Amino acid sequence: MRICLVTHGFPPFERTGVENYTAALARELAATGHAVEVFTPRRDEELPDLALRRDERDGYGVTWIATNQPAKSQEEALDLPGVAARFGTYLDRERPEIVHFQHLIKLGTGLVAEARQRGIPTVYTAHDYYPVCHRFTLVRPDMHRCETVGDHELCARCDLALSFLNLKEELGDYQLGVLPGQLRPDDQTALDQLLAGDPEPAGFSREDLEAFVQRRSALDEKRLAAYRLFDLILSPTRFLRDRLLEGGLERERIEILTYGSETEGLASLPPVLPTEGAPLRIGYLGGLSKHKGVHVLLDAFELLSAPCELSIWGDSSDHVYVSSLRQRALDLGAHWKGPFRRSELPSCLGSVDVVVVPSIWVENFPFVIREALAAGRPVVASDVGAIPESIRHEVDGLLFEVGNPAALASAIERLAKDPDLVRRLASQTPSIKSIEAQAVELVERYQRLLPSTAEERGEDFPASLVAPLARYRELASLPQRELFRDVIHRLGAVRGVLEGRETPAGDPLPAIALASGSKAKVLLRDLKQERDWLRDSVEAKDKSVEALLARVEWREEELFQRREEVEWLRQTVEDTKLGVEALTKENEWLKGVVEEKDRELEVLREEIRWLKDSLIAYERDIVWEKETSRVLEGAKEKLDEENKALRVGFQQESARVRAGLRALSHLVEYALDVQERASADGESQSLTDLGEESGSTSLRELADVLQARNEQLFRLLDELSLRRREMKELMELARRPLTRALLAPTRLGRRISRWPISTEGPDSRGREGEPR
Repeated sequence: MRICLVTHGFPPFERTGVENYTAALARELAATGHAVEVFTPRRDEELPDLALRRDERDGYGVTWIATNQPAKSQEEALDLPGVAARFGTYLDRERPEIVHFQHLIKLGTGLVAEARQRGIPTVYTAHDYYPVCHRFTLVRPDMHRCETVGDHELCARCDLALSFLNLKEELGDYQLGVLPGQLRPDDQTALDQLLAGDPEPAGFSREDLEAFVQRRSALDEKRLAAYRLFDLILSPTRFLRDRLLEGGLERERIEILTYGSETEGLASLPPVLPTEGAPLRIGYLGGLSKHKGVHVLLDAFELLSAPCELSIWGDSSDHVYVSSLRQRALDLGAHWKGPFRRSELPSCLGSVDVVVVPSIWVENFPFVIREALAAGRPVVASDVGAIPESIRHEVDGLLFEVGNPAALASAIERLAKDPDLVRRLASQTPSIKSIEAQAVELVERYQRLLPSTAEERGEDFPASLVAPLARYRELASLPQRELFRDVIHRLGAVRGVLEGRETPAGDPLPAIALASGSKAKVLLRDLKQERDWLRDSVEAKDKSVEALLARVEWREEELFQRREEVEWLRQTVEDTKLGVEALTKENEWLKGVVEEKDRELEVLREEIRWLKDSLIAYERDIVWEKETSRVLEGAKEKLDEENKALRVGFQQESARVRAGLRALSHLVEYALDVQERASADGESQSLTDLGEESGSTSLRELADVLQARNEQLFRLLDELSLRRREMKELMELARRPLTRALLAPTRLGRRISRWPISTEGPDSRGREGEPR
């Protein structure tokens, strides 16, 4: 059977899951005797746009179409201009009996119609959600999963959001979306509101959104119409089948058929035998696009407390994201392995104990899960999309909450701390369908489609024409290369007849030609010469082609190596740039530190100068204090003497007060005597005498005088007590040397210094017998 496989990429230029699967399927179909041709695009600036180039490998052919012009609009992205027509030319040349499409992105939906116009049955294997989601991942530009299929307005919001992100030059590859933290807060808010249905914060109007809705509706209908042309659609999971049905595809066209995997070299790997205390070896293998969730794995790795080793294999065209992942991995001590070939897969899986699939998109059927299970490696994967159909939780792997680094870290911690759990999960990994079994299943489905297609022609010819028509159809279905080989073969048979060799059985052409007479012989001789010339030309061309193919193969290998070297150099340059940037930042920081230290040093110098000046002043103060101390000592002695004088003065004042009290007592006694004499001898005369003595004219006034004198006496006693307390307090204060030194030049100090003298005064007593 002549089988054409159509895919959006192919090794060695594309090496992710679908591309490697298609290459393995082509090898297996060719190994079982089928004529296999692969049609795939690639960018090649050395060729004209849309040029076709064919090479052979592993028993099958690969035709590359040069797609050097990027799509200028979403309409062109859906159906690249000129690609469908060139595919029609390719079909006319190769004449396959069946066309099996693996993907239509990078090629266009018009290829399906080209096959249908030629009556060739078509099969499509759904690897993702492209038939019902133009972003093919069911993930919005904010990296949130979309739960709705077939809503044109929601899809238009995604288109408008990509137009908004296109204005942000710092994002790198933004087509899959942006992660939290990549946008400024105001831009993130505008993106969130745009996806919620409000386009104005992002700079768009409602009219813009409506226009996008109309365009998206037309494009989605066109894409869906193309997928409805397929004779058979294969879905590897029930989850994906259900999404395709939700999107509008017919149930009778869809069949669930799981993938086969290339298990060579995997089943023979040594079993996983982790030991207590040894680090758990974790591996990630696959694409490094954002929706694959490698950043979630790195976040989880940072949270681990148990000893673990992480190795990351893969690559992506999103260089900004990959660069950040690589730097983060190196910072965390993970091993960054870079891209790998399919032949290196057994070695990669053999070096790990557990494989992690941290996808954050609505995952379908990751090939790496099947490959890991085939190698006897348990898988820790997100519980999203169809992954639970591939991993049996707690049986051959562990599932964790999608996008949750803490949940992933917890699952890895369990495995790291429990080697028996790792061994149990590894021992229960299921047998995996091989690519050989997959090829047999596909051929059965191809064959079922062929008779139905022939019957649809409704042809009815006479019996005499059946054999010639069958031969015609056989020849018409052959590729041009095989027709040319058949002509060369038959010319060789004619040569054999002319040279007397036996005519090949069942080939009457040479005999008929010889039976036609000498004219026919002449013609045969001419044909022989032409044949010899053609044969020599063909042999020369074959040799030239072989040389060219060898040279092309060598060039491709060399080109691949050069690309790997360029990628390595690019990574080295990026690492160097990062190092230079880090050193520049560190240099700037050090300059700031030096400037700060210089300022601190100047402050210290100023402080030292101040301390020196303070020390000189302190020394001067010490000298002054010593002098002051000597002065105060002398003042103390003088104050002691003054205190003695104050005590003497106080004693003298006390004596005068007591003398005054005695005089008052005498006055009272005298008044009483006067009163008695006035009563006995003559009251009038006595009162006159008392009045003369006191200046009063009546007894009443005399009593008032006595009362006033008594009050005056008590006031004097109170003032005396107050003065005594004041003198006592001042004397205690004056005993302090510093106080004396401070008060000496003041009026109060002079007053205090005179207290011992002023307190002596005149005698407190009056003349003998007279109150004072």
